[in-house]
Amino acid sequence: MTERSRLARAASAWSNGDTRPARAGAWRTERVTDRTKIMLSALAGATGGAVAGYLLLTKSGEDVRAKLPVLEDVIGRLQDLQASVQHARGVAGQSWSTLRDITRDTTGRA
Repeated sequence: MTERSRLARAASAWSNGDTRPARAGAWRTERVTDRTKIMLSALAGATGGAVAGYLLLTKSGEDVRAKLPVLEDVIGRLQDLQASVQHARGVAGQSWSTLRDITRDTTGRA
């Protein structure tokens, strides 16, 4: 059996919900657990935070940003996005408040 057919068989078994490899040692990455997903997400978040902190909070990060004008544009757009999200949250809160007031008035309950 070739390596390719072994991997295809293992992948087929995995896609059918069988987490065991087709043959012992044929495929070591038989499943990704929730713990693995959480750890990878935390690692990605920590890495992104470290890079953002370096670029935004250090003198050498400021020098890097000065050399990359595209980065300033991205930061500006992210700040605009943050402002838009805050505005949308405020509008959504007002909408929920109005909806509560309307339903309170029609049901006669407080």
